[in-house]
Amino acid sequence: MDLDSFGILDPPLSATLASPLPEEAAPAPPTVDGHDNVTASRDAYASHLDFRGAVVLNSELVGQVTTPRVRQQGGRGLQDPEALDRLANKYVPPAGLLGNRPGTAFHALLTRGLIILAAEEESGGQFAAGLVLGRELRDLVPHALVVREELVDSEFHFTPEELLSEHEPAAVLLDMREAASEDIDRVLRGLAEFTDHLAKRRSFLIIIVPQEHARQFDERFPERLHRLQRPSPAEVLAHYLDGLPAVDSLLARAGTHESFSLLWPPKVKELADWIADRVAQGTAPVPALDEWLHKEQGGWSDDLRTVIEEHQAAADAEWIALLLAAAALEGASGDAIVSAADLAMAHSSIPSPELPPLLRPSSVVTLSKLGKQKFVSATRTFEQPGLGTWILKHVWREHHMLRWPMRDWMGELPGVLRDMDSTALEQLADRTAALAGEAGPGLVIDLAVRWVLPGDRTHENSPRWPEPYRRSIAARLLTTAATDPSLGRPIRKKLLDWSKTGRPVLQLLAVDVCAGIGAEFPRVAFTRLKHLVGSAHRGVASSARATVRQLAAEVGPSAFLQYLEEWFYAAPPERLELVAESVSEVLAERGWEVDSDTATSFWQQALLSMPPEILRLAVESWLRTAATAHAEAGVAMVESLVTATGHESRRISQLQYASRFSGSALSAGTPEEDGLSETVKHLWTRLDEVDPVWQ
Repeated sequence: MDLDSFGILDPPLSATLASPLPEEAAPAPPTVDGHDNVTASRDAYASHLDFRGAVVLNSELVGQVTTPRVRQQGGRGLQDPEALDRLANKYVPPAGLLGNRPGTAFHALLTRGLIILAAEEESGGQFAAGLVLGRELRDLVPHALVVREELVDSEFHFTPEELLSEHEPAAVLLDMREAASEDIDRVLRGLAEFTDHLAKRRSFLIIIVPQEHARQFDERFPERLHRLQRPSPAEVLAHYLDGLPAVDSLLARAGTHESFSLLWPPKVKELADWIADRVAQGTAPVPALDEWLHKEQGGWSDDLRTVIEEHQAAADAEWIALLLAAAALEGASGDAIVSAADLAMAHSSIPSPELPPLLRPSSVVTLSKLGKQKFVSATRTFEQPGLGTWILKHVWREHHMLRWPMRDWMGELPGVLRDMDSTALEQLADRTAALAGEAGPGLVIDLAVRWVLPGDRTHENSPRWPEPYRRSIAARLLTTAATDPSLGRPIRKKLLDWSKTGRPVLQLLAVDVCAGIGAEFPRVAFTRLKHLVGSAHRGVASSARATVRQLAAEVGPSAFLQYLEEWFYAAPPERLELVAESVSEVLAERGWEVDSDTATSFWQQALLSMPPEILRLAVESWLRTAATAHAEAGVAMVESLVTATGHESRRISQLQYASRFSGSALSAGTPEEDGLSETVKHLWTRLDEVDPVWQ
């Protein structure tokens, strides 16, 4: 996974999620038939992730939850300018990347609008290089420019209309290292036409391609492919450990290991994080370096393989169960970990010790059995950072017979351990996302469904609505995975399926994820919300509409109208009504901020698709906003309606009818009505002026 190759980006700014179902809807059984992170790959680091909202655990508080707390990937989607600045300050540019001179990647991007990045290593820092290039553009070009990533999935259309906007110049980053072959071919075929629109829209395109496809792009687009070089690992490490004592001796020690010279920046950043964490715990830098190298050279696997074999030979199932429980719930209460271990044994058909309460050891004593694995029973944590996650991956990878028992066990943990605090439950979701890097996206989907649909998940109409904390951690898991390069595509596909035909509980989960990723990936969110707003379940539809309003406020009115245009295609009446209502609600106070070309394009679609009464609702809200805007903006808003008619008599008649509101718009009254009356008169005058009949 390649969120931030150098691991220093800040998390997104906000992620308010959908509200729960209204109280009156919550107990109702689902009525719609159903259908069916941090990962180990790439260069992502968990130290820069964002946590928001709240998880309700106490049964007395069920129903009071307002926003499920999810985990968001840092450094994805729309980029924060300050985070980009910090990245640039720490970044060690490889040769030939930066500099405004012929031959550099930046010069090719600046002059041609396009650069294609590749590297020998799959996780060679390509994503961070793309972000730094975008940041350099932002500082050099004369107009305001945003840097954003677009996700490639089944709903992705590689067109300038979808990815570019005239009112918001952008450096668009497409990471195609995990894209399907057909997606890569589609981009390759459409790239020449796409680049023709870049200069017009004052935008730039940065594409990251797998090494095996680099030659195809180079042949079609010569001098626009840049193969990243590997910067000096010592220089990168020195940048990250600047200020740490004994850096010189540390670098000298690292230089004695041949494998160190072969490290690419993401691995060097991982090493720097490890050393910083271990130094904070009291370990000297050089021993911390040796620990990391021991782990990377397979030492952890050898050690754990040996100790598990010893306990299996002694038939000590309790120890292995405790190890798994501690790995999944590291930092949780001792009682929670011991109870989870009992559950793990039950899933292996091994009864837990039947001792009376007075004779059963305390959780501290029980957990002290893990001391050989450097587990501190007092704090319920492993001494070495990342060891818990690594243990889960190791067991999954090497003990195939345990995979289904582990899946069933993790699926039951939230329901059995209701008294775990929010941090422990959130970590369970996060460790699950990390394990999915080894196990695949199917684990994420399966466990998210188990968590919100406990019991018999094959029943078409389960009468049980999930408790809020279940929905919360499931949303956290799916939100983390949905934007992960190696996991995200099938997760987003499943969310789309649920949006169209899923049970209400799964649709509400999809709403939560849309709310969580919408500010950073609005195209992905709005594509799914257009189906969710038409859900047959009243509570789901209501939450989806609230999320639409929330995201509209976050992305801004111009972008909102641009994303809404997709909703017109094959739209049922209820969706068109929502479009009209959304325009009315969202743009009531900010309609004058809409770019004129975007507004014209939106109204062209509206005139083509909306029934008369629905069109009237949208037009009235638009004109009311125009009436309260300053004179120049109000005139521009009216003109966008006029231009949208294409000077066709039929469209002009549609607009004239739509602007005759209930209660005469031309009647005098309050200052507000007087202003609206003048605006409508101006619209009618302009329509008469362009009407070919009158001409």
